[in-house]
Amino acid sequence: SIVFIAALGEISGSGFFHLKRKRSEKFASGYKNGAFAGMGKQNDERSAFPMEIRNKDSPIIYICSPYSGDVNGNLERACRYSRFAVDEGCVPVTPHLYLPLFLSEETERELAISLDLRLMDVCRELWVCGDVISEGMRREMAYAADIGIPIRHVKEEEINVCD
Repeated sequence: SIVFIAALGEISGSGFFHLKRKRSEKFASGYKNGAFAGMGKQNDERSAFPMEIRNKDSPIIYICSPYSGDVNGNLERACRYSRFAVDEGCVPVTPHLYLPLFLSEETERELAISLDLRLMDVCRELWVCGDVISEGMRREMAYAADIGIPIRHVKEEEINVCD
């Protein structure tokens, strides 16, 4: 993600990378050493076909799970939920895996939620994952219900069977 942000800064010439690098680095450490250590390593069976071929016509699914509280644990679970969606033949949209890289939870929470909801507009379903429902998740679920997106509750046991 830092590489992507760096590319944006170079392309736009805005110095965006330099402005956001400090905040991004604190989250990047979670990717390298914390919640995401070892994530993204796929076995040969899972990577038999390129993603664009396997999921070209797959449904886009919004992954609804907690972020705040146990942030590292919640991010690790969000990765598992996203992987579960891919294994089910879907394309996951999990905003809290990347929005904290450039938005502050403390000062930009409403902006983050508005971006979450906009992303949900392109999704076929909302999957509520795990056994805990946060206030932010309740807002996402209410929005999905308002715009007619089906809501599926995915329990930990269902995901753990696939691990």
